[in-house]
Amino acid sequence: MDEDRTYLATTIYIRKGFVHKQMSESMSESMSELERTRMKLIREYLDIHSDISSTIAAGVLDTQIKTAARLLAKAEKIGVLESRGKTRNKVYVLK
Repeated sequence: MDEDRTYLATTIYIRKGFVHKQMSESMSESMSELERTRMKLIREYLDIHSDISSTIAAGVLDTQIKTAARLLAKAEKIGVLESRGKTRNKVYVLK
């Protein structure tokens, strides 16, 4: 560390070059290959239907409801899906 810089200035300097990533980069980095494959199935379902619940997603993916719910929540978090409703009545739609 340079003598003329404080710790705070050094921290700010390091973070100065931070660049936001695009959606596709975010999705490919934050989802595993299996999750991306499952998301393709969910998108195919949503091309035909207006929304999907975790119960329906579990049937489409042939997984447990909790697994489907985690995938849908993750897709919402990275901005691929949008949720509507609360807990038991929650459904997801494409953004």
